[in-house]
Amino acid sequence: MGTTFRIVLYAETEAGAEEAATAGFAEVDRLDSLLSDWNRDSELSRVSSESRIRAPTPWLSISPDLHAVLERALAVATATDGAFDPTIGPLTRLWRRSYRQEALPRPAVLEAAQASVGHAFLSLRHGPDGPMLRLEKRDMRLDLGGIAKGSTADAVLRTLRRRGVQHALIDAGGDLLVSGPPPDREAWTVGLEAPEHPSVRHFCDLRHGALATSGSTYRSVTIDDATYSHLIDPRTGLGCLHQRQVNVLAGAGIDADAWASALSVLPVETGLALAEERPDLEARVSWLDDTSSLVVRTTSGFPRVRISP
Repeated sequence: MGTTFRIVLYAETEAGAEEAATAGFAEVDRLDSLLSDWNRDSELSRVSSESRIRAPTPWLSISPDLHAVLERALAVATATDGAFDPTIGPLTRLWRRSYRQEALPRPAVLEAAQASVGHAFLSLRHGPDGPMLRLEKRDMRLDLGGIAKGSTADAVLRTLRRRGVQHALIDAGGDLLVSGPPPDREAWTVGLEAPEHPSVRHFCDLRHGALATSGSTYRSVTIDDATYSHLIDPRTGLGCLHQRQVNVLAGAGIDADAWASALSVLPVETGLALAEERPDLEARVSWLDDTSSLVVRTTSGFPRVRISP
């Protein structure tokens, strides 16, 4: 999935820990073969390739795992009015090239890519033999980069629990999912990155939940005096120009991951208002103002954050 997974766990025996960790990483490999757009042979990539042949595609049989992630992705896309979109693949591919070349996409090329993007052009249903998918537009390309890591972390934690592991942390490229805290601790202590001086760190406690971090401060490119984030707004086809950091807490990794991606694109107040409406979400958005002072906005239930040098 273009990132690194890490598992921290506590078990009764060394052999039990090894067996559980091996099973956890095997689950990562299995889901990478289904959900990754970095893998040309993944189920996701194979399904996308059908729209290059004909559009709309016929109804295509897909795995329950892919269906479950796409179903949740479409729900978030609908709730955010398309600020999150699992069909963003044509734009993702285009902007990856722009970052390498440090040049904006040509307008005609950008327009053509955007014509193939839109969650309304992706349909799901349950057929007699299982879940199915259809792509309505030619040259569509599915991209689950904003949700697959969190979903995979959920699956890994379920795998560990089946092996009796009750105290674990899954780090999916910076998206964290935890079960019970380490022995003799009340919670996992996790750091919250923020666009500020690195000598100051923010921390919060996490137990039985997920914390996803997203933001435009990770990767960007400056073209013609404008700095474009690696995060793309599916509705405009352009990399975001704002610089901010987003943290989302949720009960499941799939929700934290998707909503962190969405809140990185939406206007701050709009995104926080949407998170506030959902009892299973809490969010924190931070950025530097014109005086390089840190500005932080949170939902009402975001946990107290400790600050230390």
